[in-house]
Amino acid sequence: MSILVILKPAGLLDHKIVGTLPEHSGAGTLFADVIKGDTACHIGAYGQPMILAIALAAALIGVCTAMHYGALRFASQFVTPSRHPGHCLAIAVAAIVLAHTSEALLYAAGFWVAVHELQIGDLVSSVSGNGRALIFMDYYYFSLVNFTTLGRGDLMPDGHLRFMTAMAAFHGFLLITASGTFVLQIMSGKKPFPS
Repeated sequence: MSILVILKPAGLLDHKIVGTLPEHSGAGTLFADVIKGDTACHIGAYGQPMILAIALAAALIGVCTAMHYGALRFASQFVTPSRHPGHCLAIAVAAIVLAHTSEALLYAAGFWVAVHELQIGDLVSSVSGNGRALIFMDYYYFSLVNFTTLGRGDLMPDGHLRFMTAMAAFHGFLLITASGTFVLQIMSGKKPFPS
């Protein structure tokens, strides 16, 4: 396996592949950043960062799906639409909001780990001249905007984080659809998950 060397001007989304190093060259680290002056040089094993992005996205999808199912299943225990439709709707909406915000928080943690620990991508502000470092709340905001498929565009993923954000948006759309179906059943007088 060869090592891919990428030259990336600081603050820009574009990068230029400047060559590869043979595996025995001593550059055998999975992914390392070397920052010199105005450029950042990323050295990574070609393909391995994508595998990490796929594995992290799959883990997030699995955990969030199980969490969402559990939240809807739990809320359905307190729902009897034929007797108290307004009460049932309030319980359903509260459970759904709590589930979705918690799932977006998990995705934000996943994005944070991907950027700061695994270094397989980056999240950058599209606001020119911003200059401030992103904090975890920025990742959570990005996750909420992405998870709900709103996609404002003020924060942009780079590298393999783009794959993870695409999967988060797709997964968010699926879970929002499941939540809508749950509410629709309640509003039509049916008990979700009948015993």
